[in-house]
Amino acid sequence: GDTLNTASKLCNKANKEHSYEILVSSVIYQNLNDHNKRLLRQVPYQDYYGGNVIRTDMNEWVKENCK
Repeated sequence: GDTLNTASKLCNKANKEHSYEILVSSVIYQNLNDHNKRLLRQVPYQDYYGGNVIRTDMNEWVKENCK
C-alpha cells in the first residue's frame, strides 16, 4: 500500500539524491522520541527528514568481527 510505496521511494532517494544515508517520512519522524528526532534534519522543501546515523556499538562489532 501507500506505506510500502513511500518507504521504497525514500530508500531509493537516500544517498543518491541527498547526502543523507537515511530518510524517514514525516509520520515516522513525528513518532520518534526527542533523542532520535535530534539525529535527523528536515530535507528542505520536502516532507521527509534525513540523517547520517551510525550505531557506534554496531560499528565497533563490525570492525572487530569482520576483518
